[in-house]
Amino acid sequence: MLFKKEKIIISAGRPVPWKGFALLKEVVEELRAEGEKLRLVIATDLFQEQLWRQLQLADIFVLNSGYEGLSHQILEAMSFGLPVITTDVGGNPEVIKDGQNGLLVPYNDKDALKEKIKLLLNDENLAQRLGQNGRNSLEKFSRERMIKELSSLFNQVF
Repeated sequence: MLFKKEKIIISAGRPVPWKGFALLKEVVEELRAEGEKLRLVIATDLFQEQLWRQLQLADIFVLNSGYEGLSHQILEAMSFGLPVITTDVGGNPEVIKDGQNGLLVPYNDKDALKEKIKLLLNDENLAQRLGQNGRNSLEKFSRERMIKELSSLFNQVF
C-alpha cells in the first residue's frame, strides 16, 4: 500500500484580501516548522476541471473567508468528500454544522484555524466522518429539491 508523503490542504477563491489566504499560508508554514508534512494549494484562477483534479488530490479544504454568501467552493469540496474547515460568517454556517459535517472557526483567528487543521491531521477518523457527512448533507442543495421548494413557494404566493 502506498502512503502519501505529505497531506494536501486546498483553498479556493478569488485572490482578494477577505479570503484570508495570507493567514492560511502563515498557519501552514508554522505547522511545517512543527514537523507536519504539508502542501498548500490555493486555487485562484483554475478552470473547473483543473480545480476538480486538485480537490481529488487534497486531504482537507480550508476557506478562511471574512465574507461569503453561499460558497460554491465549499459545496464542491464537500462533493469530493473532503473535510471542510471554514469561517462562521455569511452563509457558511448554513452549509457547515460545526462538528457534524465540517468545522467552523472565526475569521482570521490564527490559533483556532491552526488548532482545527491539527485536529484533522491527527484524527483521520474524524476527517473521514466529516467528509462523508459533508457529502451526505449536499442533498439539501440538489437541483430537484430547490425546484420543489421554489415551486411550493410560488404556489403559496400566487
